[in-house]
Amino acid sequence: MRKIIFSIMLALLPLTTTPAELRYQLPEVTICGAHSGCAIAIDENGFLRDSTSHEMIFDQPFRKTVFDSYLVLKSKGLYIVERSNTTSSKNWDVLLLTYVGGAARAERAVSLSRGVAMNTPTVYWSGYECRGDALMDRQYSPFDAAKKALCGRGYQSDSLSLEKSAVIEAAKKRGLVVNIPVYGLASKKNAIYFFPGDDEPDAGALLCLQNCKPGQAAFGRYGGWVDKTLWIDGVLHNSENLGALTGSYFYIGKKEKINLAGSYLAGKLSLRESFPVEAGVTQEQTAFEGNGSSDAFVGKWYSVVSGKTYEFFMASRIY
Repeated sequence: MRKIIFSIMLALLPLTTTPAELRYQLPEVTICGAHSGCAIAIDENGFLRDSTSHEMIFDQPFRKTVFDSYLVLKSKGLYIVERSNTTSSKNWDVLLLTYVGGAARAERAVSLSRGVAMNTPTVYWSGYECRGDALMDRQYSPFDAAKKALCGRGYQSDSLSLEKSAVIEAAKKRGLVVNIPVYGLASKKNAIYFFPGDDEPDAGALLCLQNCKPGQAAFGRYGGWVDKTLWIDGVLHNSENLGALTGSYFYIGKKEKINLAGSYLAGKLSLRESFPVEAGVTQEQTAFEGNGSSDAFVGKWYSVVSGKTYEFFMASRIY
């Protein structure tokens, strides 16, 4: 009975839930505060310290001006340090690092800056990313240490043109999309990032549309929406059979996990909600049918039971 009721509820949810136009935030990301259990923290002088020993992790502090603000987040074993700058250029940086046994290792450093096109009022964002897995030299400040460890030589900020695709067009309607070069040993030339529900960068609302995953990883965790009113979060895994996928997703704010099974072949995604059949209970009949790369998908969500069809969008999470 629960599964039949669930189909009916999904058909009604867009009329009763909080609109997706309200601010999107990644679920299960912790803000590191006094009682958050994070292993690192920024002190009042801008130094990054070990939360237990209070020892400085780097010899130099974060740059501190009246225009700069910093935030430390945690997602599982990964720490995210965000720097926002409120000057007219609106600089923004984010550093992804691990901290184990007193050692800080950098995985990604992303830097964006806002500009205005000459002779037009058009605002654009340029930047770059450095990627890898490297121990950071403690004699520098955290962001400088990360760039020295990951970027190599010859990196520079740029704003690359966006290709036309269904995924890109859907994302551009819902927030800021930036295409930037990627440097470092793990470089794949460029990455496209997406900040849903916002026109400025925000570490709490960062998704990725292209060149998202490290190494040979094909799938992973995703964020996105169904219709225009429901934010979702999910995970997809390769199965043993070629092209087969398993996974799950939930509606943010609801937390009820819904299992998924299906396939991804030749750019086409097909997923079904996979509830076990119980005696006297009708199995749920809803599906995602879409297109895209393994980084991001767009398509239709539909329910055989209710007959309702909605647009859906899913893009990769990097933390």
